[in-house]
Amino acid sequence: MRDGVGVRPVLVLSGFTAAIAQIVLMRELMVVFCGNEISLGLMLGSWLFWTAVGSGIAGRLAREPRRLMAGLEALVAVALPATILAVRASRAALATVPGESLGPGPMLLGSLATLSLFCMLSGALFAAGSRLYGDDVATSTGSVYLLEALGSAAGGMLAGLVLVRYVAPLEIALGLGLLNLLAAAGLAIRGRFPRGAAMGALAGVAVLLALPFGIPRLETVSLEGFWRGFHLVANRNSVYGNLAVVRTEGVSSLYENGLNLFNVPDPAAAEEAVHYALLEHPLPRSLLLIGGGVNGSLAQALKHSSLERIDYVELDPAILELFPVQSDPRVRVHVTDGRLFLKTTAS
Repeated sequence: MRDGVGVRPVLVLSGFTAAIAQIVLMRELMVVFCGNEISLGLMLGSWLFWTAVGSGIAGRLAREPRRLMAGLEALVAVALPATILAVRASRAALATVPGESLGPGPMLLGSLATLSLFCMLSGALFAAGSRLYGDDVATSTGSVYLLEALGSAAGGMLAGLVLVRYVAPLEIALGLGLLNLLAAAGLAIRGRFPRGAAMGALAGVAVLLALPFGIPRLETVSLEGFWRGFHLVANRNSVYGNLAVVRTEGVSSLYENGLNLFNVPDPAAAEEAVHYALLEHPLPRSLLLIGGGVNGSLAQALKHSSLERIDYVELDPAILELFPVQSDPRVRVHVTDGRLFLKTTAS
């Protein structure tokens, strides 16, 4: 075994980085392609294709696996934020007019183009790690796969439960970049590379440490470019998807993963959603409203003076943060799934 023990943390980090990057990039691409089953299949197919290409190329070039792996770690640190920006810019390149829904062709082209660099680097890391872990590549590959899987599991849980809810995508990329540059520096120092290689990696760490001051501005500029033709008011990531509030000619619209959920104000839709049902009863006293309350339906329901209680159920709490519910003692807000609320609540 060449250096199995020393390289294990780097292999775990490789899986950790790939899992978090996949979650972040898939969510970004879902906004571009208005996330549906076809787009998800094309995105994941592109991811697997480029990962296999990178692994195949590195498998043939990995004569100095430690040097190759250190270089790949440094490149991954730069590739992830660059890929996020490329994904956001791809909308303007693929769509001819603002708000256009893209077909399978542009979806495949956009996925292949934007994911190519990062996925090839990620696949190459696996091949280089297998070469570095042991002399017998066939035997070491299983161990490397297990170590990357452990990192992927940890990264998936961290990203899914915490990062996507509280940290902006470019900030996530910055944190992963720091970890990968530190790993590159560690490989260079441990491998006794020329001092310039290790110093270069550490200099990259210093540059990334200074970037947080500019990341919020870069985040804002890239999102405004994505929503060209609209005035972006707010952008929020929740566990259920990306939420964007845009304003056009006095109307605020909420988009989830690129799809329009509702507009505010929209009195016609709000009146139809509420009054037709309530007017079927001579004296309604209670109302269950599952979703859609913040577009004006709740305000329309409150016009019925006979109502003593309104239970409003909304799945995503981020929607309520972007569009606060009208304050009224008759209204009770429940943040839960509508079907679960029906099953667990007495009439």
